[in-house]
Amino acid sequence: MTVANVNVTKVLLKRGNTVQNNNYTGVNGELTIDTQAATLRIHNGSTAGGTVINAAGGSYSNTNTAAYLTSQNITSANIGAFQIFANANAATQAVSLNSKANLSGAVFTGNIQANNIQASNKIETETFIRVGPAHDQGETWANPAALFFGNTAINSGPVGYGRYYQINLQNVDPLGSGDIVVTADDGNDASHYMSMGINNTAWNDPYYPMGLPNDGYLFVTGGNLQIVSDTHDIEFLVGNIANPQLKLTQANVFTLAPNVSVQFGDNSIQTTAYTGFTANSANWANPAPTTLNAAIDRLAALVKTLNGGVGA
Repeated sequence: MTVANVNVTKVLLKRGNTVQNNNYTGVNGELTIDTQAATLRIHNGSTAGGTVINAAGGSYSNTNTAAYLTSQNITSANIGAFQIFANANAATQAVSLNSKANLSGAVFTGNIQANNIQASNKIETETFIRVGPAHDQGETWANPAALFFGNTAINSGPVGYGRYYQINLQNVDPLGSGDIVVTADDGNDASHYMSMGINNTAWNDPYYPMGLPNDGYLFVTGGNLQIVSDTHDIEFLVGNIANPQLKLTQANVFTLAPNVSVQFGDNSIQTTAYTGFTANSANWANPAPTTLNAAIDRLAALVKTLNGGVGA
């Protein structure tokens, strides 16, 4: 064929899908086309699948540790790639998978380790989400944790203090709140759940009028709220972080701190004890009803005597 006085020859290369290319070993210098991945491969006479030449001009060996993989299972011992598309399973087993761009369409049956994992939809696991170098501890418990955070090293913070290790949730909507919610097996977003949270700066929800901006709360619906200390006391501290005002002890004694008062519905106030007495002030107060009753009985007997034995 002659076009504009130039001889043009059509060259038809061997072609096939990705599996066919992977299983083909071409002679040295031979080119083949992967019609499924739209890539070109160059062969050396010994490497099955040859070397992929991508659109950006880079090349990746089909069997080397740096591989351009698409639409096939990933089972290599170490995979480093600029871009990975896996429409099948990525069975990494105990391997290292390093992707410098994006990983799409993959279902992993092994482990994924990365400094940063971002998902526009969701990340699912049927076992654990583990964070921190001590994550294995969560698997050794009688009831393993689905979400476990832990560390092994003691990192010193400010002088005399340790570092905080936190699960931190923040809702930046001023009208909203931030909550950690646990739902029972028969619960939903309306019933049978427990929530621990805090209101934001512009909180004003008519469904929960008891809460004010920046109020923290512990809320349960569908059951009782139990506050339990199995081996120690329960203490309540208000306005300070050192001295509890109320305490329920293991000995079943409810104690009030000195100078704490009790205010009743009629606005009357009862102090814990008269300050002029000692710690045994209760012993002074307890006999009073008995003494008063005895006085009333004597008065009734006197009235009855004055009435000639008739009366109270």
